Amino acid sequence: MKGHLRERSPGHWAIVIDVREPATGKRKRRWHSFNGSKREAHKECARLITEMERGTYIETKRETVASFLERWIEHMQGQVSPRTHERYAELCRKNIVPLLGGLTLTKLQPTHISQAYANALASGRRDGKGGLSPASVHYQHRVLKKALGQAVKWRLLPSSPVDSVDPPRVERTRMQTYDMAQTAEALALTRLTRLYVPVLRIEQAQELLRIGIRQDGESFVYAREDGQPIQPRSLTHAWDQFRARTTLPRIRFHDLRHSHATHLLAGNVHPKIASERLGHSKVGITLDLYSHVLPGMQADAAARVDLAAREAINRRVQKEMVAKR
Repeated sequence: MKGHLRERSPGHWAIVIDVREPATGKRKRRWHSFNGSKREAHKECARLITEMERGTYIETKRETVASFLERWIEHMQGQVSPRTHERYAELCRKNIVPLLGGLTLTKLQPTHISQAYANALASGRRDGKGGLSPASVHYQHRVLKKALGQAVKWRLLPSSPVDSVDPPRVERTRMQTYDMAQTAEALALTRLTRLYVPVLRIEQAQELLRIGIRQDGESFVYAREDGQPIQPRSLTHAWDQFRARTTLPRIRFHDLRHSHATHLLAGNVHPKIASERLGHSKVGITLDLYSHVLPGMQADAAARVDLAAREAINRRVQKEMVAKR
């Protein structure tokens, strides 16, 4: 199998590869467009020949969005955390592919993506009960942007069509959290329930031993009484039922995470440390999500600097007075 280049215009090349059909033995030519230097074009030609010889070559002009996303999902394994990879795969296969998967990747246009977002907002729920929220569609936009950005890096697309599409606007509402007193009350009230996470490992181990199961390194941190995985919605329902029996303000179980983050920042924990505890990829995400805590931190920081300056000035004055004596 051989290939050669033809220059169409400065920086624009045609990669021509000679192949033989296995069944007939007839020679055919496959043409590929490429933008870049001559050296880069030669490398791309060599890569294409290697893929054809190994049987891993995919005709980019025929590849659908669905097949590309499957390749991208496989590529992302190991690039992100297992939970994030699972979320990417679920969102691509169950939300993006039903809307755009049948289109040829190279023919995907911004208008297709805009219409897909409109359809998702109108009737995108998997249970058929209406549309998705703007926040959910916005997350789809982020994932699709990341995937098509990789398609550009792989030279499957000259540019990403999603860059020309604006995601739906998300109205950010202030999150509901517990203050420190309410957090202490919640911990005290959950102490005798399975929601009390700090002692859950010991209680769960005792539960499992009663039915003849011993915990090991593969055991879940939080599980059903028999050690089997628990559905996230079951934990949500358990929290809602517990909270309804108390006088605590009504917040979601996930808002406890927001409460913890708020306590960290309000307690002058460095945002970088808070970001790492929360599992955010960048500290900017933490600062953006919990910006409501920052005004108080700014005022406290100013007061600390003012106090330090005053103490330094007082020490200088005292030294001068001692020197004059």
